[in-house]
Amino acid sequence: MKILKEFYDQTSEGLKVDRFVLSNDRGVSVELLSYGAIVSSVKLPDRDVGSVDVVLGFDKLKDYEDNGSYIGAMVGRYANRIAGGRFTIDKTEYQLTQNEGVNHLHGGNFGLNNRIWDALHYESDNEVGVEFTTVLEDGLDGYPGKLQVCVKISLNPNNQLSFDYSAQTDRPTHVNLTHHGYFNLAGRFSGSCENHYLWIDADSYTPSDAGQIPTGEFRPVENTPLDFRTPKRLGQDNAAPLGEPEGFDNNWVLNKADGELRLIAELSDHESKRRLHVLTTQPGLQCYTAQHMAIEGDNDFPGYGPRAGVALESQHFPDTPNQPNFPSTLLIPSEVYHHTTIYQFDFE
Repeated sequence: MKILKEFYDQTSEGLKVDRFVLSNDRGVSVELLSYGAIVSSVKLPDRDVGSVDVVLGFDKLKDYEDNGSYIGAMVGRYANRIAGGRFTIDKTEYQLTQNEGVNHLHGGNFGLNNRIWDALHYESDNEVGVEFTTVLEDGLDGYPGKLQVCVKISLNPNNQLSFDYSAQTDRPTHVNLTHHGYFNLAGRFSGSCENHYLWIDADSYTPSDAGQIPTGEFRPVENTPLDFRTPKRLGQDNAAPLGEPEGFDNNWVLNKADGELRLIAELSDHESKRRLHVLTTQPGLQCYTAQHMAIEGDNDFPGYGPRAGVALESQHFPDTPNQPNFPSTLLIPSEVYHHTTIYQFDFE
């Protein structure tokens, strides 16, 4: 196990960005950036070409700054959507940034994905990692409370890439943090993920309206395109609204208690024989198959087209602040927000 810290680039405002390279003795290496706490690369050994990068990423910081797909980044203080960008706490209504039509998405314009985090790297016999910390100021993007955020990202000898999230606030606020990585187990430039197989341990999902805001219901996945209780190809069915590109952008209600760490999903590529297991303490999983992705390439970068990767975002449910039937995301000053998600890679 080892870790390397090096200078990566400067932001458009001249701020320094560091890169950290985590590696284990089984040939797995992970690159992290202090900008957005981004996972910019996950390389797995390959007998034919030495190693294969299985997450979408960029080689230039400017591409991360200019791109709106949250590729590889931390998102929050509230991941996913909040209807109308509004919620009420103790009879006080808060208006958030409306950055997706009339709704609020992934923390707004000044969330976790586009800031420089403080970063402290560490290593032990059992893991190597980086502790990323930052503060979201009171009133930023309309949220109440000064929120102190810590995300520890680590790699261990069992090829587990772990995310340990914690947060504290000085005023009641809503918190929902996640990692917005896109996986392609065949390789980041291999094309569509529609032939990947996915299994999700979920008997129900949260249906949503045309703006992807939940109705508040829990519906069975049985006899719907969202039934992944038996592994199936991502391209086999389609859950997109009529007229939209085929794919998925949905939230599953996991068969587990909130706070219980357990295996909830498996993504596999049969041709390369690579698999990804997802374990989490979170109650929900948002799967997005990137059907709207259209990132142009150039002479040095091939670009990413629709379904170039699949995001498996463990989190609380969309619009929870306005949905009394959903597990609460309210954080008060006397409590600590804490969740863990593990991505475990398996390869031959």
